[in-house]
Amino acid sequence: MSDEKLKKALEANVARTELAGEVNTKWTPDAIDKVEEKIVDGTYKKNDPHKDIGKQKFRVKTYYSSWVEYDVIADSKEEAENAVIEHGGIDKIEYQEGYHRGDPVEVYASDWNTDDYDQTEKVEECVPYEDNDIDTGEYFENYEDPEWTSDSYRWKNEV
Repeated sequence: MSDEKLKKALEANVARTELAGEVNTKWTPDAIDKVEEKIVDGTYKKNDPHKDIGKQKFRVKTYYSSWVEYDVIADSKEEAENAVIEHGGIDKIEYQEGYHRGDPVEVYASDWNTDDYDQTEKVEECVPYEDNDIDTGEYFENYEDPEWTSDSYRWKNEV
């Protein structure tokens, strides 16, 4: 047996003798280290705690407001609202997750609701172009050349 192995065996033997019944009675190369990790004053590894000890977990509820305005070409207000209900709206909401100092920032719960369509307003109407007859100098409505206008005085259809 080499001198180094004999030294380790003797250290382990001394440790085993000192720890008899406390840790184990079989030959354990790291028995001395196990003595240092005993429970002291009701704590274990108080001087070398896990990195999460002392941290707090918070559930943060955040409200996001979102709005969208659609321009819809329709014959009536109801038809425009139905078009948005059928073809508009939110396709997908994705909340981001990530990491803060190596710890996860996770979505716990989410929800969303639509509001009523009580703010539907007419913004434009396609009307005949107001044209000027070069020969007579009179204004006329050119139904062959329409234009979109937000001028409600020119609108032909009631809301």
